[in-house]
Amino acid sequence: MTVMFWPVVIFMVISLAVGLYTYTKVRGSSTRFAVCGKSLPFFVVGTALMAQAVDGNSTLGAASLTYTSSVWAGLMISIGLGLSLFVVGRYLADKPRDILYKLARSKNMWERRSAIVATAHFIMKQKNVDDTFAIAELLVNDKEDLVNKGTGWMLRAAGDVDRPRLLAFLDKHSATMPRVLLRYSIEKLDKEQREHYLGKKKGES
Repeated sequence: MTVMFWPVVIFMVISLAVGLYTYTKVRGSSTRFAVCGKSLPFFVVGTALMAQAVDGNSTLGAASLTYTSSVWAGLMISIGLGLSLFVVGRYLADKPRDILYKLARSKNMWERRSAIVATAHFIMKQKNVDDTFAIAELLVNDKEDLVNKGTGWMLRAAGDVDRPRLLAFLDKHSATMPRVLLRYSIEKLDKEQREHYLGKKKGES
């Protein structure tokens, strides 16, 4: 039994309790589940939005890295994400981006993750997805889970700008790309499309 056993158990119990409580309020209505009668208080909405960013990577993942390596290893997720989004991407917005392709080929997983996450600035501020898809091609078979999550996240965001290009990428790679990367990439697709690409993955395996 490791030091992380009981924190994980407690987290799962709390999540289950919240889920069961929510179930009693839904009363079988998908509309009530989605909008809660349009009566959600601000702190609930704010917490839900915060949960999109503060996920297992930046909580349990960071704690695990701190325990197994060092404090700086644990801080690397949040610090690296911030630097990638707001420093690297913004700095390179009007400059050559060759450095990102060099980082994408690095043996260091944090550098590979930074390469893809830095393209968030290009997607959100410039509506430019060329570098996102090009770097994703380099990382599509990466073995590191955190790199896969970063790549899937950026592909999902790029799909908001150019959906046909995302679908073409998935048509090419969905059968062989890591499952976590695939699941992150298809989150905003409709149900039939998600099932289609997940089915291709199952067919390959």
